[in-house]
Amino acid sequence: MNELFKEKGIKVTRQRKEIYNIVKANPSTIKEILKRKTNDVDVSTLYRIIDLFIKKGIFIKNVDAKGDVYYTLNEEHVHYINCIKCHKKEKIDLCPIDDMAKSIKKETGYTLVSHNMMLDGICEKCAEKQKKKEK
Repeated sequence: MNELFKEKGIKVTRQRKEIYNIVKANPSTIKEILKRKTNDVDVSTLYRIIDLFIKKGIFIKNVDAKGDVYYTLNEEHVHYINCIKCHKKEKIDLCPIDDMAKSIKKETGYTLVSHNMMLDGICEKCAEKQKKKEK
């Protein structure tokens, strides 16, 4: 992380390191980041850090099906599945858009240059909890 910050021309601070690590561990909304943080980071500082990370290409701003904004690391072609119960997000390797891109190019002439995708579901842990409640 220190190398990444240096490469991007960003001063390393404990607040920036913590926000980076929170989003690296699990794509998060502002609200989720505020719940997980331990350092003294107020809301305006958090927004400034996130804006800086987006501007420098470290984070990507995404929107889920409910319209909630969440942030992910700017990694090469990664998609996530979101648990609608606990809001845990996990990386998935599957991308059906890759095959669709060829059809889109053939049909419309457009070359797909980017996309993001968030799938919603219920994780195993939450599904087990739900089963126990139903019994």
